[in-house]
Amino acid sequence: MYTDKLSLRSPLLAIPSTVSNNTKSTIQMTGKNFLLIIVAIQLIGCVSSRKINYELIQPRETNLITAGKVDTLRKYITDIHPNIYLDIDTLIVDSLANKIVSDNEGKLLSHVDFTLEMRRLTDLFHYVDPHLIYYPSLQVDKGFKGKFKQLKVLPFEIYNINDTLLIKKSYVEGLKKGDHLLSINGYEIGEFKKYIYPTWRSMKGYVMQLQSQLTYSEKYKIVVIRSGKVEELIVEGVSSNYATNERYCTGNLIDEFKTGYCKISSFTGNKFIYKELKNQIEKTQAKGYTNFIIDLRGNTGGSGYKLDAMFSLMSDKDSLPYMKSQFIKVSSKTKGDYKFLKEYKKGDLVEFPNKLMVRNAPLNKDLYQGKMNYYLMIDKSTASVAASFANIFQYNNLGTLVGESLDHNSLNFGDIISTWAYQNLIVSTVQYNENTKSSDGILVPDIEIPYVAKEYMAQEDPILNKLLNKLE
Repeated sequence: MYTDKLSLRSPLLAIPSTVSNNTKSTIQMTGKNFLLIIVAIQLIGCVSSRKINYELIQPRETNLITAGKVDTLRKYITDIHPNIYLDIDTLIVDSLANKIVSDNEGKLLSHVDFTLEMRRLTDLFHYVDPHLIYYPSLQVDKGFKGKFKQLKVLPFEIYNINDTLLIKKSYVEGLKKGDHLLSINGYEIGEFKKYIYPTWRSMKGYVMQLQSQLTYSEKYKIVVIRSGKVEELIVEGVSSNYATNERYCTGNLIDEFKTGYCKISSFTGNKFIYKELKNQIEKTQAKGYTNFIIDLRGNTGGSGYKLDAMFSLMSDKDSLPYMKSQFIKVSSKTKGDYKFLKEYKKGDLVEFPNKLMVRNAPLNKDLYQGKMNYYLMIDKSTASVAASFANIFQYNNLGTLVGESLDHNSLNFGDIISTWAYQNLIVSTVQYNENTKSSDGILVPDIEIPYVAKEYMAQEDPILNKLLNKLE
C-alpha cells in the first residue's frame, strides 16, 4: 500500500494521522543511529548472557571475504542511498574493495572480524554519511532468543576522547565518572577500541560490547586509572533494559552562575521534553536569570515531534526557514513509501514535491517565553534530528552554538532503514538540503571549546565549566 508521508526527518512536524502504523514506526525511527542499534540488539541479541555461543563467534568458512560479497554489500548501499558518492571517487572505492579481497584471501574470520574488515569499505561511506553503520549480530544458542532482559551488559556509558576511553556515567557503585578504562575481563581496552566507530564521542557500554563481542558475563573485572593510580574493580553487570531505561531530559538551576540548564540526551518522549524545557526556562526567569543552556551533547537523534513547540519557546517569529530541497532514490526499500514515486523506475533520484517538505517551520507565538540568552551545546555525537535542531537554532540566530563541530555531513542525510547484508546495515534513504551557515558539510559552533581527556579525568564536566566561566 502506498502512502505519502511528509518530509520526515522533518523535526518540526507531528506524525500525520493519515499515515499507516508501519510508516509511523519508520518516522519515529527517522535519523537514529545508536537508538536503532538498541532496537537491533533487542531483536537480534535477545538472550541470556549464559546462552551467548562463543563457538559461533569463532572463525568460520561462512565468513570468508570474497569479491562477490564485497560487491553485494556495495550494491546494497548504492541501490538505496541517494548520493553515497557525494565526497568520494568511485575509483578510490574500487581500489579499496579490491584490496579488502586480496588482504583477506583464504582467511577464516569470525563474524565480528568479517564485519570489521568489511567496514573498511562501509567506513569510507560512513565518512560521506555518518548515519551509515555496519555492525555484527549477536551469536546465540538456538531457542534462547527473546530474553533480552536477562542479558547482563557493561554498567556504564563512555567518552571516547582521542582514543582514550573514560567513564561518562556509571549505573553501579564502584565506577566513577572520569575513570580511565584500561581493561575489561582481561581484555586490553585497545581490543575494544578497534571495533568502535572513532567518530562516536560517547556511547553506551553495551554498544561497544555488541561491536566487539569479546566478553559478556554476570560480573565484570574492570581495571581503571583513577587519580593517577591503577585500580582493579569487580562490578555487577546490569540488565540491558536497565541501561536503556533512563530519563531523556533533566534540568536544574546553576545558581553560582545565575544560569538555567537543560540536558536532552535523546529526542524520545518529546511531549515530556517540551514540558520540562518550558518548566526549566520558567524557573530560570523566576530567579531573574537571563542565561539558559540547552545541552545536546551525545544526543544522536530521535523523533521530530514537538520540536516546533520547543523553538516557539525561544522565538517570537511566525516561522523559521528550514528546508530548501530533499531527494530520494527509488528502490525496493522506498518505492512503497510515497505515491509520487510510483511513476519512477528504480535507481531514479527524485526531488520531493513541495507539499511533502517543510520549507518553513510554523511557530506558535503564544508559547514564546520572552528574551533570553540561549546557549546550545553540541559535540561530535550530536546527530540527525539533534543536528538539525542545532542547525536551525544557529541559522535563525536563536542563540549561541557552543562546543565542537559536528560530524561531516551530519545534516545531509536521514530517513534510515535497517537491512541485512551478511551482517546488519543501516543506510539513509533521503538527502536533505537545509538552510545552514555550515560550510563543507560541517556544522561549526559559534564558540568552539577544545578539551582533552585529562580534563574529563580531573573535572566533572570541563566543557560545561568552560562555558559557564565565559558567561560571567
